[in-house]
Amino acid sequence: VLEGQAKEKGLALDCEVSAKVPPYLCGDTGRILQVLMNLTGNALKFTSDGNVRILVDIIEDEAEKISFRPGEYNVCFRVQDSGIGVRPEAHHKIFEAFVQADPSDSRKYGGSGLGLYLCAKLVKLMQGEIGVYNNPHQHGATFWFILPMLASTEAETVIPSALQYAPISLPNAADFNAADGSPLSAPLRVLVAEDNVINQRVAVKFLEKIGFKADVASDGNQVLAMLQDRSFDLIFMDFQMPVLDGLRCSVQIRDLEKQGVWADRYPIFICGLTANTMSTDKKRCFDSGMNHFISKPFQVEQLRIAIQMAIEHKRHHTINLI
Repeated sequence: VLEGQAKEKGLALDCEVSAKVPPYLCGDTGRILQVLMNLTGNALKFTSDGNVRILVDIIEDEAEKISFRPGEYNVCFRVQDSGIGVRPEAHHKIFEAFVQADPSDSRKYGGSGLGLYLCAKLVKLMQGEIGVYNNPHQHGATFWFILPMLASTEAETVIPSALQYAPISLPNAADFNAADGSPLSAPLRVLVAEDNVINQRVAVKFLEKIGFKADVASDGNQVLAMLQDRSFDLIFMDFQMPVLDGLRCSVQIRDLEKQGVWADRYPIFICGLTANTMSTDKKRCFDSGMNHFISKPFQVEQLRIAIQMAIEHKRHHTINLI
């Protein structure tokens, strides 16, 4: 997904992991991926030429460490761009809800909006720290976050339920639409594609609870049929459905978008729903063209996060279409 965005803008997207980083670490891979995707997507948005780099390293300087517990690594993730940078006076408040680095830049590039606020919430939830600095002697900025992590001998580590489902306090639906003069003035058009009727009802009720109505479909073919005569901003797509599963349906949607079948629409934000969170399942999710995924049984806050991401996605593409 991010590689496609980089190629569209002619930007280089690189990732470099230091040899100091252990092969396996204990952590919440889902949330780390969310933060990295948000920060990298933001960097791509505010960079017109040059490159975006993702750097992963171990903090060894005692003055920079956030954890001194025995056996724990201070893992630093950096997203470095060659874009417009961040005004120094905005550094301390840029992670607040709806705060923009510079209003004039958000009109040109699209706002950072709730994305950075969400990143800060997720990093704090993982007992980490997050920040930003302008790159010395060159253009652009570097967003960073440090997480305390233990080394593991296994590729897959079970995430404790207390961490996996810890609540995140986020703004409500009314705040989303009113924030920062956003071009998003109408509620999101949401579709829940799920063959299990109980899961359908739970998702619809959760969405209503946070202020959004949703249509439902029971398989991928129904999704494609509904898209013929109406558009959706966000689709919650179950991986496993009869007739046409969510992964193959997502591939077909992306193919239709590339063919220009819906030339007057921007790309749909697709959030996968899966009971599996193995790395192979995550790869299949993003390879199919999905933007995000949440694990089942899902919680209302997980849907709220997906709503946030979809709103950022819509805001970005709406500005690009103007």
